[in-house]
Amino acid sequence: MRNTTKILLITLLITLTWNPLSYSEVEFEKAAIRVGGVELLVEVAISTRARERGLMDRDEVPEGTGMLFVYPRRMRCRLWMKDTLVPLSVAFIKADGQITKIVRMEKIKSTKIYRSKEKVKYALEVPLGWFEKNGIEAGGYCAIPDTLPRRNQTKRK
Repeated sequence: MRNTTKILLITLLITLTWNPLSYSEVEFEKAAIRVGGVELLVEVAISTRARERGLMDRDEVPEGTGMLFVYPRRMRCRLWMKDTLVPLSVAFIKADGQITKIVRMEKIKSTKIYRSKEKVKYALEVPLGWFEKNGIEAGGYCAIPDTLPRRNQTKRK
């Protein structure tokens, strides 16, 4: 009987901590940035939980908006489209704002990994084709304000 209780408690704990609905509790602050001279309103993903959540389960990402992933240090980052319902483009960006690589992530709900070649501080996801439409290429610059939020909030129940 004792082992059964332990197994039930462990199962309950795993179920509660791995619940995908818990992702919806992340609140994203917004910020205005400039990419190649074009203003863009972005949601800022700073915490690990916010970066994991990203743009998953969204029916659309309106033109002129996106999500800026902020990493705690320069790193080679990896992104995927798991549970992402709309095709996106991503720019990998160094700490100084230089865009190192732009990738089209066309396949939705995919576990294909998209990697930065260099260590970067940011990744910027926007609607598919936004960079091309605005004449922005690798080597261009992104002006990211120093006043970005320092952390993501979690909604309290």
